[in-house]
Amino acid sequence: MKEPASRRFRVLFKTTNYNVLIGDDVIEVDASGGAVTITLYKADRFSGGMVVVKKLTSGPLLTVDTTGADTIDGSVSRNLAAQWTSLILYSNGTDWRTI
Repeated sequence: MKEPASRRFRVLFKTTNYNVLIGDDVIEVDASGGAVTITLYKADRFSGGMVVVKKLTSGPLLTVDTTGADTIDGSVSRNLAAQWTSLILYSNGTDWRTI
């Protein structure tokens, strides 16, 4: 019996604003130095794409923002205020949705 293929996730660590790229899987954010904005790529660039954004610290706000007319569950952005909170997002080809 063959072992299932494993998948490694591309995990990034950010302390400043960042524009998500196709292929970024998990973005860990330390916002202790000030508010940070993570901007998603246009949802129509990669239908089925998934991104996890995790806030590692308490303190300043982490904002997950969209590009153009895209939304996240109907909103142009989502804020993470509390330490250890996260968003799991996927593109449906038109907009972003959370799980």
